[in-house]
Amino acid sequence: MSLNATPDYAGNSLSSARDIGTLNSSRSFSDLVGSADSNDYYRFYVGSRSNFSLNLRGLTADADVHLLNSSGTVINCSTAGGSSNESINTQLNSGTYYVRVFPYGSANTSYSLNLSGVSLSSQIRSGSENVNLWLYNTNGRNTTDYINPDRETVVVIHGWSNNDQTEGINRLARETAEFGTQVLALDWGGIANDPDELDSWWGDAVPNETAQWITPVAQWASNLLGNLGIASNQLTLIGHSLGTYVASEIGRIGGQVRNLVALDPADNPTGNYDLDIHTAGEQRPVDFRNVAQYSLSFVVGDLDHGLAGNNNQAATAHDSFVISDWGQYWSTDLPDDWAHGAVVDLFRNALDRRLLSPTDLTMPSHQDGWYNNNGDRNNRNNGQHEGYINASWVNNDWRIAGLRRVIDSSGTQQWAWT
Repeated sequence: MSLNATPDYAGNSLSSARDIGTLNSSRSFSDLVGSADSNDYYRFYVGSRSNFSLNLRGLTADADVHLLNSSGTVINCSTAGGSSNESINTQLNSGTYYVRVFPYGSANTSYSLNLSGVSLSSQIRSGSENVNLWLYNTNGRNTTDYINPDRETVVVIHGWSNNDQTEGINRLARETAEFGTQVLALDWGGIANDPDELDSWWGDAVPNETAQWITPVAQWASNLLGNLGIASNQLTLIGHSLGTYVASEIGRIGGQVRNLVALDPADNPTGNYDLDIHTAGEQRPVDFRNVAQYSLSFVVGDLDHGLAGNNNQAATAHDSFVISDWGQYWSTDLPDDWAHGAVVDLFRNALDRRLLSPTDLTMPSHQDGWYNNNGDRNNRNNGQHEGYINASWVNNDWRIAGLRRVIDSSGTQQWAWT
């Protein structure tokens, strides 16, 4: 084979690199390297933090590949032997990068190079900070490793006036990562931190301004998860407060997810919100059971500092458990909605003690629908929840003290998780 007679589409140095512009999708290139063409360089730009993958295929001899930063320093490489495929998978921050394809030795080989970039950050609302999807490990945000489309994935979604760095949400994401599951956190704090809007009827702050962006944020997240190649049946969504509705909207838009966990889904005076600023009027959140193969709710009892949570919406999950006895904490001088955030810590405690796992949310055996919104056992005609949970404050953290549920058709109650 004579490489001199074959067009060389890629430059032979950094300065002459083939400029492919901004990488925001999948791009493919074919060329040759060998004794007469020892380097092929490509230059591309990443506009925002992105999930990046490189694949070099179709080799007939050994060739390797380097990923370089804007200064020409190698930041990643793939050097498999023989004619094996080469690949690089990582996250990249905004900036200019180069790819160098070169032969190992002097043998000639053709190749097919595929580069793919998926942005993990975008401005959903003009004037607000970007919405972000962050990869997490047990130490927190992981800004280097690749988001793998072939792994079971959990997405943690915060609520109003929070972000993924809020202590309860951050600890929950890190705890979830301890199971070895791929964990992502959806940070829409630039929108969720809207100022309080005082409701004249309710006499309290209501997040109506924030709620209008739930569907647009969910649409962005659903599209992004699809672009990353993560299928709906690989997804477990864990949402808190308004984040439960972002989660349910992701399931509605992108297709039924594997699991949905609703932690004290947010309430307001009418029970509904305007979820979509682009659609007139209020939209009732979808029933959790309709957008997930399995859904689970933890919700504060109506009479137990349950002002911020919607027990009726929580009951649309396959299983819903009321946190109805906070013991001595009921009479403490705390804000009315303090228990709203504590629900996140209680669910994390269930994970920490391995009572549940992120992808196996099987609850203790129970009869459905025996408990009312205060966690009192009634009967199947008046109840809509599956049990109630007691909480305790131990070593400056919330802990599940027990879970009570009905175990047979006669109404016999039994404790678990003590």
